[in-house]
Amino acid sequence: TAATTTKYSRDGVTWTAGGALPSTSAWYGMAFGNDIGVAVSSTANTTVGASTVDGINWIARTLPAAGASRGWYGCAFGGGIFVATTGGGATTTAASSTDGLTWTSRSIGSGDWRAVAYGSGTFIAVGYGSQSVQKSTDGINWISGTTLPTSSNWIDITYDATLNRFVAISATSGTIAAYSDDAGVTWNSCTLPTSTTWRSICSNGLGKFVAVSNESNTY
Repeated sequence: TAATTTKYSRDGVTWTAGGALPSTSAWYGMAFGNDIGVAVSSTANTTVGASTVDGINWIARTLPAAGASRGWYGCAFGGGIFVATTGGGATTTAASSTDGLTWTSRSIGSGDWRAVAYGSGTFIAVGYGSQSVQKSTDGINWISGTTLPTSSNWIDITYDATLNRFVAISATSGTIAAYSDDAGVTWNSCTLPTSTTWRSICSNGLGKFVAVSNESNTY
């Protein structure tokens, strides 16, 4: 849903209305690094992005063209660089930025790249509606990685530093997930506890993961 609303919290418990995002758009991916936060929009054909240094006030930024009927979905930071990936259908467009302000178009293997994460010196993007994986060690050059265990609507991926583990989840109604302990060289199937439409996953970096559903109060 297109909107400009933001909320911020200093403790993760109490949330306060923040400043409006710079335009009404389907804001989707976020990342934080080098004392700056960035957000990207999944609105089709958009070049809309935003940045913030305090989580309250946002400034409009411009991303490369995502392509016809495609939007910006995935966003991650690592190794001193921000990466954004496109989705909404097959695409070969990604982008990188060293400061979160100015973005440069990059080429990525064809896929619907709705999620990307960084860990163990590697960016990993997972394909929605496939089992494809793309990997990059510099956020600029991408190569095909070992495929995921099954073709599915892979919707999100995260990394836990303590376990040195990537975990990806599927939005296909069910319990589909996968993990890798070697930066995506090999993938193993795992099972989420409840059959639902899983939407997002994150890690606290200390060996604990949390996944949430977008069709119920399941987590």
